[in-house]
Amino acid sequence: MKLERVWKDNNAEEQEYRSLGVWTDLCVHDFFDRNVEKYPDKEAIVDRKWRLTYRQAQKITKRLALQFIELGVKAKDAVAVQTPGWAEMPLTHIALNRVGANFVPMSNAWREKEIGHLLKISEAKMVIVPYIFHNFNYMEMINKLRPELPALNHVIVIGDDVPEGLLSFDRLIEEPIEEKYPADYLDQIEVDPNWPLSVMVSSGTTGLPKIGQWTDNNLTDLQIGILEGGTKVTPDDIFIAAAPISTGATGYVCPVLGALRAGATSVILERWEDPKKALDLVVREKGTVLCLIPTQAIKLLCEDLESYDLSRLRCIPNAGAAFPYDAAREAEKRFGARLQTFYGSTEGGLAAVCSVDDPEDERLAAAGKSFPGLDLRVVDDDNQEVPRGQNGEVKWRGAIKTWGHLGQPELDKDVFDSEGYYHSGDIGYINARGVLFIVGRKKDMIIRGGQNINPGLIEGILLEHPKVAEAAVIGMPDLVFGERVCAFVVPASGETFTFEEMSSFFGQHGTAKYNFPERLEIVSELPRSAGAKLIKKDLVDMIVQKLKQEGKLPPDFVPRIK
Repeated sequence: MKLERVWKDNNAEEQEYRSLGVWTDLCVHDFFDRNVEKYPDKEAIVDRKWRLTYRQAQKITKRLALQFIELGVKAKDAVAVQTPGWAEMPLTHIALNRVGANFVPMSNAWREKEIGHLLKISEAKMVIVPYIFHNFNYMEMINKLRPELPALNHVIVIGDDVPEGLLSFDRLIEEPIEEKYPADYLDQIEVDPNWPLSVMVSSGTTGLPKIGQWTDNNLTDLQIGILEGGTKVTPDDIFIAAAPISTGATGYVCPVLGALRAGATSVILERWEDPKKALDLVVREKGTVLCLIPTQAIKLLCEDLESYDLSRLRCIPNAGAAFPYDAAREAEKRFGARLQTFYGSTEGGLAAVCSVDDPEDERLAAAGKSFPGLDLRVVDDDNQEVPRGQNGEVKWRGAIKTWGHLGQPELDKDVFDSEGYYHSGDIGYINARGVLFIVGRKKDMIIRGGQNINPGLIEGILLEHPKVAEAAVIGMPDLVFGERVCAFVVPASGETFTFEEMSSFFGQHGTAKYNFPERLEIVSELPRSAGAKLIKKDLVDMIVQKLKQEGKLPPDFVPRIK
């Protein structure tokens, strides 16, 4: 596949990033090998099966790299990996990085539709999957897809009971293949840290995933921003990766790859299901840094946290969704650890980071500050920068610039402008101290009879109510006003929440009458992507079906696409 940047090479920019120390000549595997020399017998990766030291993990990744070469994998070839929270994911990444091949992680929640799409557009030469996990046969799924995947040459299967005749991950790493090669064979392979050798995958507006391309220098700058600038990570830290590890910065880059870059330990939760299992893992492994999506943290607040020994926990990095202020304050109090928010996107990179040392009002409410090598701006509808304190669309460019969309270059024009700025679609403002706050989504704006209504504002009010655990607000189609305000609410544990309570609360809040939700839908959970991003389109589809059944919309009504 031909790889092209969405931005033009600029030697002056590259020299600037190098002078700042955010771009280097080191690749992912170079950082890892550096820590093997420093901490050879220290635990690097812990999961459901392994407790691997840095030295042990290095041996596996080198052996895997040689096995991949034997299977015909070459520099810039794409190799896809679909696993739960297993060590095979980062081990494969580091091995592919040694070869210069492109690492394509895929969510364990995705099935034929999403996986077939990803394998096709990435032109993956090889895919690595479990044999069977939670009663789902992944090998069977790949076999169904293979006729439509001419580029796919090999399937490697993970599991304890992989049938003979299949390529087994465990059998590959047990074979001493390095005996066939010169000791320095892998060291002779040239890998450029400015090649796009990693991707982050997110759900698209059509429901099919999009692939954002990342170089090792992009990832390095991302980790510097989050871990050094915000988390204040040290090699003594023990990271608990509780979010799905295939979901970008929150699940993988921060708690797994970032931990390994820092010489710390990464402990991976196999599967987020029962919040108690995540808490048990923190206690058992004496975790100091717990990476979460805010939705997960809110669910953990429903547990008896005081009965767990969380005394070593010092920091909770989080991203991927808004963290309600009151819930954030409660989380810091009950966990006994500081929250550390970082803000960005799968395609655009990191834009802002909060630090554990920031004052409470910023730490709990802001998206954070920019950092060296980043140009962060807020602009109006004419793409002109607005004054401090004024709302506008958030855009940025800098050392974490991505190469755009792998296999879907037509998507680049939707988010990158001609100057290389990524347009987030988020509405926010930068205060006098240079701190970014996000207030809503540009495309989520509800237009009721010509009145623009910000759903983020309404969601914030709802989340202040003690009976509300989660909330999402959408524009409900209406034949007279175009749209009306509809609120979806997940009540707090053991609580009920009524339309009358909601209306009364908004009346006491002092907001404009047009911000009052005109319909309330109670749900047990909000629809989210594999990366825990809220999918408002599903909520619109849900309410449209109800309105059709109630006779308030014609049977052939189709909601507008924002």
